[in-house]
Formats: sequence, C-alpha cells, structure tokens
Amino acid sequence: MGTGFWTKLRGLLGLGAVGAGLGAIFGTAWFTISGFLAGTVVLKAVANAAVVYGSFGFFTASGLGLLLANARSKASLDDVSVAWSGLIGAAAGAAFPLVFNILMLQSFLPLRLIGGFLPIMGALSLFGGALTAGMVAAAKHEHRREVGSWTEPQLLED
Repeated sequence: MGTGFWTKLRGLLGLGAVGAGLGAIFGTAWFTISGFLAGTVVLKAVANAAVVYGSFGFFTASGLGLLLANARSKASLDDVSVAWSGLIGAAAGAAFPLVFNILMLQSFLPLRLIGGFLPIMGALSLFGGALTAGMVAAAKHEHRREVGSWTEPQLLED
C-alpha cells in the first residue's frame, strides 16, 4: 500500500472525526434542550444521544469522504454537485435510525413501528443533508481558493 492510500485513509478518518464531533454536539444539544422544555433532563439519554449522533456523524462524513475520493479519482471536485451530495446525506440520515435499530435488535420490528421513527428520521435527514452539502461546499470553496492562488506555471507542474 502506497502513501496515497494512507493519505486517503487519514483524510477519511479526519472527516469522520469532524462529523462525529458535530453529530455528538448536535445530539447532546437537542436532547438537553428537549429535556429542559419537557421539565426533566435525563443524563443517560443525553449521553446516548451523543454516542448515536456521533456515530451517525462519523459514518455520514466518512461516506462523504469516500464519495469525494471516488469523484476526485474519476473527475474533478467541481463535478460533485452540492445538491446531489446533500440528497445522498439526507437519504442516509433518514435511513440511519431504521438500519441502526434493525442491527441492534436483529429484527425487522422497527419497520412495523416506522411511525415512531418518523420524527427522528426527519431530523436526521435534515442533519445528514446539511452536513454533507456543507462539507462539499466547503471543500469546493477551499479547492477554488487554492487553485485561484496559484500561478499558471505552478498549476502545470502537477
């Protein structure tokens, strides 16, 4: 395995760590605020939310990294649509609660109880879409800034 593999792996883990951190913060804030509004904060539920949302953020951001790495090897970063990546992130966010619970319970019971999952699926869909679209937009902006700051001879060297 060459250095390119380790560089990509380090990049994927870095994106995953950022996604995990954002997910954990989002989950913790959401469950804490919901607890205050309901009149009781259950610390175990807040801690579980941080773990579940952190896991979701890690896998979503890592998946985005794989998407970007694949796109980068076949085309340029500018060919990756912010809207398309947001749609993929939203679909992953909506599917995550069902897949997570099916795997945890080792049963398809969550599919029969889908009505109870709809609020969390909607929230995670918004979060996943915003996270992936935002990361693609930020990567495109950074890529354009880097390319724009180079001179033509520097661009031809690579």
